[in-house]
Amino acid sequence: MEKNRIKKISFNILKILVTTLLFVLIFDKVDINSTIMMLKTIAPSFFIIALLVMIVEVLIANFRWKIVLKQLGSNITFYKALRYLWIGVFFNQALPSSIGGDAVRGYYLCKNENYSLSDATIGVLLDRVMGLLGLVLLVILTIPLIFESTITVLTKWTILSIIFFALLAIILSLIIDLIPNKFSQLKIINGLVKFSTKGREVLFSYYGLIAVILSIIIHLTFVFAAWLLAYGMGLDIPFIGMLLIVPITNLLIALPISIAGWGIREGLFITGLGYLNVSSDAALALSILYGLLMLFVSLPGFVDWFIQKPKIPREI
Repeated sequence: MEKNRIKKISFNILKILVTTLLFVLIFDKVDINSTIMMLKTIAPSFFIIALLVMIVEVLIANFRWKIVLKQLGSNITFYKALRYLWIGVFFNQALPSSIGGDAVRGYYLCKNENYSLSDATIGVLLDRVMGLLGLVLLVILTIPLIFESTITVLTKWTILSIIFFALLAIILSLIIDLIPNKFSQLKIINGLVKFSTKGREVLFSYYGLIAVILSIIIHLTFVFAAWLLAYGMGLDIPFIGMLLIVPITNLLIALPISIAGWGIREGLFITGLGYLNVSSDAALALSILYGLLMLFVSLPGFVDWFIQKPKIPREI
């Protein structure tokens, strides 16, 4: 137990160091005063509208999770699922902890809904896979636009490589039950086999199709929210430009190597928007606003969690 705790603390420290290093590199290449001035140019009304868009995104995400849980035999109410999901959003966005929002959602399913650890894990991870699949499909749909853009050949093929490995990870997670029987006695393999079987049942169904479509819509709301922020700052960025940048950025910040994607997102915005003739200062300001928007949308989850004052076990 103590060994696991040390590993978690070490991983958290590593994420903090990575985030700090990325910002040091970014701040070395931008004019901080100019960035601060750009932050002040945002029209409050556009930030509020973008916030409302992201609240709608949370509601749609909860509807998707409800579909997944229902297909797994759960009858949890929409309101309860929304509370657990929103608390999970807060943990994902606000804390440098290794606990993570997905684990918190699973914890509440076990604690309050009498789920087994196995069923709770499958219910949360399958929802995550649906979201990732929708994101990858959206990025794939933008490939023709990517290859028509002015970005370098290396960047184009890097994006294709990322898409390939993301799809490969999804496919492997859904066919792992086809591994040789000699490995099936391992406890972790048994869990993955169950996830794989249930995952295919849900994905290759009518409701699975709806869940994937909802995932694409969810990621389009991220694009729309980012475009609203850019418009509110007076930046002349076409919606199609944000469609090229935001999904691939969200795909990369899913890697748990920084705190809630901070640092990675800023670097990608600066690089991507640079191809659209947006200055580094403006791109950094937009990325910071986008990150703050994510924090603001997580606040209802914080309020709910704080009122309940639950004890989240460190083992999660």
